[in-house]
Amino acid sequence: MTVKSQRRTDQPEEHISISEEDLAILVATRNGAAYVVDLLSRSARPGRGAAPLLRAFAAMARIAVESLSAGRPHWFFGTLSIDVVSSGAGITADVMTDHGGPREALFERTYFAIPFEELRWMVDRIPELAGPLKLRANAARAAAAQDGARRTGFSAMLTLYVPPQSHRERSTDELVCADDTAKIVISPESLFDPDSTSPVPALMAEMAHLSLPSQVDPREL
Repeated sequence: MTVKSQRRTDQPEEHISISEEDLAILVATRNGAAYVVDLLSRSARPGRGAAPLLRAFAAMARIAVESLSAGRPHWFFGTLSIDVVSSGAGITADVMTDHGGPREALFERTYFAIPFEELRWMVDRIPELAGPLKLRANAARAAAAQDGARRTGFSAMLTLYVPPQSHRERSTDELVCADDTAKIVISPESLFDPDSTSPVPALMAEMAHLSLPSQVDPREL
């Protein structure tokens, strides 16, 4: 599988905001979801991009779960499954659909200039951002074990997936309520991390940015 390359310029792009409402509209279609993935790939950089990316994956997973729960058709069959692999200074993400058989890629493998540790920190410390997506248990152990393995040249990896019972045991209202990231309270105290190497300050600012009005109009796509 090839990695989708992005043309980078010396001048970084402005930080793009997409509201929860616009994000839900965009990821409801293949073209809209592809647009979001491409936009985040082009705008992400260290200290900026982990939270919007995780939130976008959550929105894609959530709308698929809601469609399955309600028996509505959706643009992909099954639930979402994402493999994230450390790649140099950033990560690659394989976004796939899981329907009980071999997983199928929804997009090309995409590179994001986000350090692996920043995204893993978000998954570990603010799981609400991932919505119905959970960290696969064996992947969590592997990611922890590879803290030392990376020194010998191995890449860290994690897998996010939707547990099979998610679309059978939880109603749409419960999903929206439980995964409403707008209710997350961000403060220095709530994100305090004694580990001096954690990306807390930059990610706090990024989380705060998620509350800004959307700069993207899905009707223009």
